[in-house]
Amino acid sequence: MSPRVTLGLSLLLAAPFAVGCDDEPTAPSPPAETVEPPTEEAPETAAIPEPTPAQALMHGHYRRASDARESLIRGDIEQARGDMQWLATHHEGDALPEALQPRLASMQTDAAAFAEATTLTEAGQALARTLVRCGECHEASGGGFHVALPPLPEGETTAAHMQRHRWAAERMWEGLVTADVEQYTAGTDALREVALHENALPSSEEQPPERVAALATHVHELGAEASDATDWAGRASVYGRYLATCAACHRLLHTGPAAPPQPTLEEE
Repeated sequence: MSPRVTLGLSLLLAAPFAVGCDDEPTAPSPPAETVEPPTEEAPETAAIPEPTPAQALMHGHYRRASDARESLIRGDIEQARGDMQWLATHHEGDALPEALQPRLASMQTDAAAFAEATTLTEAGQALARTLVRCGECHEASGGGFHVALPPLPEGETTAAHMQRHRWAAERMWEGLVTADVEQYTAGTDALREVALHENALPSSEEQPPERVAALATHVHELGAEASDATDWAGRASVYGRYLATCAACHRLLHTGPAAPPQPTLEEE
């Protein structure tokens, strides 16, 4: 190849690189990165532990006893009888420690006695004795639950007065189930209010106000008697008669109480 041809070929090959030689070569821009918005991690939800066999058994007992109490307050012994029969016969094998098995057997014996009740008073006292056994078991095991004391309903109307009766019944119930004297006494103190006047009560030929007033007065008498009780057997007796009095009044008035809100139980 001649020198001229070689020179021409060299210039041809060098030409593309000579263009703009006074400037620094510009590197191609990298493709723009797509920035994803930060994703918010869902907060971790604490797993709710499964109840132990003992806790499941106790929750079942509480629910059945509560249902029996509600039926009894409405004056429906037969409805309450089914729940008490469940308490008397339901077993969960070894759900409870061996040391508590005799107490469970005692509770079931008292629950079974409900089947023999023919009057509201007999039914109320059979239920109350069953609750005492529950309290004894909770006390022996160091377990059970705690219910915060809600404020006493206020007001001077007949409805407010009945709400205070209901409030008292709840506190007495909790005292029996948890073997808590202070809780029970809070209920009995509420029952010692001044009784309703006859002119504040509904009246008709079927429900003369003096009969309703007599029942209301009896409630306050029971409150005084309950305050004087010194052991759980005595407290249970008064509570059972109180439930019977409430049921008798509701039957007379052809009405019944609204179911109370279920408390939040704090395991101890």
